Amino acid sequence: MGVEYSLMRLLYFRCGAELYDTTYTNGVEWCCSLGFGVRFFHLQFDMAYTIADGNSPLSNALLFNLGLDF
Repeated sequence: MGVEYSLMRLLYFRCGAELYDTTYTNGVEWCCSLGFGVRFFHLQFDMAYTIADGNSPLSNALLFNLGLDF
């Protein structure tokens, strides 16, 4: 589940959360993320910070994305 807010189609603010069942630990783990994005003509830049439960590889990860619309 997530939410995104767009400011004049130039700046984007995002947050999301996910609960998932894990078969290897017989429990429920969670992951959430906070991020923002900037769009300038056809160029996009996104950044997100993820917080995850347990030994997930996404725990405390900073993700960057650069995109081009054509």
